[in-house]
Amino acid sequence: MDTNRHLRGYEALVNWFIGKTLAATALVLALFFASSTVKVQAATPPGLAYPLWDWRLVKDGALPQTVGYFPLEDVLSIKVEDGARLNVTPNQMVVVLQSQVAWKKEIAAWGSCQGTTSFVFTDGSNVGPNSMLITKGTCGTDTIVLRKAKAWGWMTDMYNLDLTNFWRLWAGKIVTITWVSDNPLPTPPNQGIANAYPMPCSSPCLPLGIPAPTLPPQGPYIIRAKNSGKVLDVPTSIDGASIRQFDYLSDPGEKWLLVPLPDGFFKIVSKLSGKALDVTGFSLSNGTLIQQYSYLGGDNQRWQLELVEDGFFKIVCKQSGKVLDVQGMSTSNGALIQQWDYLGGDNQKWQLILADDTYPPSASFKIAAKQTGKALDVQAASTTNGALIQQWDYIGGDNQNWQLVPVESGYFRIAAKHSGKVLDVQGMSTSNGAPIQQYDYLGGDNQKWRFILVQNGFFKIVAKQSGKVLDVQGASPSDGALIQQWNYLGSDNQKWSVEKN
Repeated sequence: MDTNRHLRGYEALVNWFIGKTLAATALVLALFFASSTVKVQAATPPGLAYPLWDWRLVKDGALPQTVGYFPLEDVLSIKVEDGARLNVTPNQMVVVLQSQVAWKKEIAAWGSCQGTTSFVFTDGSNVGPNSMLITKGTCGTDTIVLRKAKAWGWMTDMYNLDLTNFWRLWAGKIVTITWVSDNPLPTPPNQGIANAYPMPCSSPCLPLGIPAPTLPPQGPYIIRAKNSGKVLDVPTSIDGASIRQFDYLSDPGEKWLLVPLPDGFFKIVSKLSGKALDVTGFSLSNGTLIQQYSYLGGDNQRWQLELVEDGFFKIVCKQSGKVLDVQGMSTSNGALIQQWDYLGGDNQKWQLILADDTYPPSASFKIAAKQTGKALDVQAASTTNGALIQQWDYIGGDNQNWQLVPVESGYFRIAAKHSGKVLDVQGMSTSNGAPIQQYDYLGGDNQKWRFILVQNGFFKIVAKQSGKVLDVQGASPSDGALIQQWNYLGSDNQKWSVEKN
């Protein structure tokens, strides 16, 4: 008996019947051992995603399709930008059947040069280095390949890139994903119709050719309720202190850090105390108060930001699925914050604004348009008053690096590193289309800017004087397109990432 083949077949069935009962899986085992293909069917073609299951293939054309399932030969080819570092988390397995069995995983750094191949393996019992530096020039390739894990038992597995390192190092980079096989005579697998895919991938999920997701800076942020204009506040550092809303006074208890977690959620941490937002008593009930507590890692301390309208988010607890809510829709100072089912009220919608002490004045940033990925740039690297601001491919010059210097509550001057001059709305205009220039800082409201999160990782940058936002003229994709101010319309030429150098 070919034991390995039977185990691979069972692995396919475990994958195929994910979400079904163990009894149902056992019932049909005998029906599929003699077959040779796996048919993959989906109602709508899902995007190719991280992490990828062994037989979750996505190809052009009609579905269902017949595709090969080769547990040891199929590979996921990931092409990344030159110099990106790929970090792999050792021992990251998804166990469908709750039995621990022997297993071995292989990671292959694959390079093809003049018909030869070379591999670098990492073994489950001898993990070794957990990262590979990808550089161009070796055999003219910047492609690495991850081999699928080899399961020795009733287990389905996936290889997961370390999410923390992924966010930090690949954010904004183009990642091209293709599926290949390196064996002309693959091992015959079992067959079945997979009418549902395994669980959706945990964040990040990457459709082909789409830039990797961008996380927002950690902050701190002011978190402001739409209905009252007041902000989340905690008045003390003790565990169990209730969270309330209050007028913004620029106190540390009104500033919060968004700290990303490997599962795609955030812990929301008080700058005053270092403690996290917490649903009291792990409760699932409406009306449970929100407190601060030392971070213990529970799902009652994990939160997700979900955009509900331009510039406003609901803040959702992982454990309960309920949202931050101002008790009784109050507009008063001191009103307590609770969790509640999302009903769409303005007391459940929150705006996140970078606080005025987010970074030291010496820190510098690349500020890039979401639409193009191009950076704010002082034309011709001029140091003269009145030089216009444009977008340009980021080269790293100091005319593309900006310092955020707090000037008053929630506002910054945005200073070019090479000149020390600041972003300025020409002529103190309040009109759409007024150009943005650099100028000596004079303290005018046309030189003060607020960063409001409008989407994970992207801000609108709002002039205090006019209330209008930085906008790439004509939504142009070209280098040299000028930056102007315009009413906020929610388009990608008005959304900006802020990446610390």
